[in-house]
Amino acid sequence: MGVILTMPAGPGRVAKPVEELEHERQELRRRTHAALAEARAELTGLARQGRGGRAAQARYAAQLDEIVRETIMEA
Repeated sequence: MGVILTMPAGPGRVAKPVEELEHERQELRRRTHAALAEARAELTGLARQGRGGRAAQARYAAQLDEIVRETIMEA
């Protein structure tokens, strides 16, 4: 049987194999990129329609805030 590398676990956390951590990191990156692309596309579409004012920008900022919150929670 091969050696399973793990990252040290912090308080209240379970050590995970490095491969599992890498998979989780890649999945988080994929989801983050998709969410950012969706938010940008929405704002761009509204701007092209002449509806990219304060309300659209506030929604975009809120979407970015949520993406950052989710990323931090996953870290």
